[in-house]
Amino acid sequence: MKPLWQISFALVLLAGLCQAANAATLSVENKLDEAVTVNVDGNYGCNTAPATTCSIPVSAGDHTLKASTASGKTFHKDASVPASGYTWTIS
Repeated sequence: MKPLWQISFALVLLAGLCQAANAATLSVENKLDEAVTVNVDGNYGCNTAPATTCSIPVSAGDHTLKASTASGKTFHKDASVPASGYTWTIS
């Protein structure tokens, strides 16, 4: 029988690999002439200046995206983000 520390180490390593396999990147391309604040699933994601892109680490899967500007414009999108990543263009 293996020592408990070896079993624990193997489980932690396996959990880390599973989590890494579920990781994805959401890129938000802001084509507006004003800054945008982006929220993912109701949580702050990033701020992006006009004509720039920001990247947000997310888990692969379905997410609710919301972007808003200081002038009051809002944008909503339900997106399925694959492990290979996803780009949301706001214009």
